[in-house]
Amino acid sequence: MIVVLTGGTGGAKFVEGLRQAAPGQELTFVVNTGDDLRWWGLHVAPDLDSITYALSGLLSRERGWGVKGDTFFCLQAMGELAEPTWFHVGDRDLAVHLLRSKMLAEGKTLT
Repeated sequence: MIVVLTGGTGGAKFVEGLRQAAPGQELTFVVNTGDDLRWWGLHVAPDLDSITYALSGLLSRERGWGVKGDTFFCLQAMGELAEPTWFHVGDRDLAVHLLRSKMLAEGKTLT
């Protein structure tokens, strides 16, 4: 078993490469949650998301974060409603934050 402490965009690239370099190995990723934040009332875990998107083939290569091909209609609408938009959350990414926040409210944990 290989255990990796990781996080962020660099960590996402590393775990993708490790998975290719060590096929068939049991891999465990311990991901940073120190950068988690509340955004529009939702629990956002940027490092968990980057690692998850990378491992599932959904990571946006153009941005290095978020879901590839994502749209930003909600972000635009929130800006029009005078809400902060410095954290660029895509629509499909936002769905993950909504579900995560719901699950945490139901007593589930990030693990």
